Amino acid sequence: MPFSEMAAYDLLVVTPMHPTMEWLDLHGYLKFKYPTRSRAISFINLHLYSAAEAAGKMKWFYRMALSEGKVLYSRETVVRNPCNYEKFYFAALDRYELFSGQAGGFLTAAGRSLVAGDFRQTAFLTACAAEMLLHALYGVYYAADTDLHTLTTLLLRMRTISPELYLLLDPEQTSNSRMLSRLDVYRRDALFLFRCDPCRAEIGGYVERTQKMKELIERLCKARLALYNERR
Repeated sequence: MPFSEMAAYDLLVVTPMHPTMEWLDLHGYLKFKYPTRSRAISFINLHLYSAAEAAGKMKWFYRMALSEGKVLYSRETVVRNPCNYEKFYFAALDRYELFSGQAGGFLTAAGRSLVAGDFRQTAFLTACAAEMLLHALYGVYYAADTDLHTLTTLLLRMRTISPELYLLLDPEQTSNSRMLSRLDVYRRDALFLFRCDPCRAEIGGYVERTQKMKELIERLCKARLALYNERR
């Protein structure tokens, strides 16, 4: 997918046993072993799962990869079966409705807190809304749940899905969105630490950008769900 001057690969790796490295560790290792400046494709979005995970919680994503992906290497013969897009559609739809509904509730509450002048609560609720929105996007594209909760990692995990979303949340293209980094801190500290005192201008801007994020993610999810629905 073009992203400014960036192209990307999505690579699925399935191992017999549970991988010894987590996704973020492996992502950093690849950047160390194969620096971006030394390769034509600057971003590799890795999906690393055990065979049990591929057959379990990630089964629909795995079946879509088997149906539409290109096999680069396999120790055993790969059986390429068509993906059941009807079941994929409903698995993705369930996650979209759950997480987008929660995000809407958090954003509404954040707006009320902002008007009331409770900026700490606004920051916490905005962070929760951002997390639910990213989980909705993940759920629609992979028809599965993720155990990732750090906002910056979630965005990096889905970097190849939407250049528009990435530019909205990380306009400097640093791979570490300032907005999401700050919201990660507020979600951790806002309810408990007295020194956590976000200013109105900062948190008001985050609420506004999270609303734009909601509109964009809803559009992306609905377009993707429509694609699954067409293939049923």
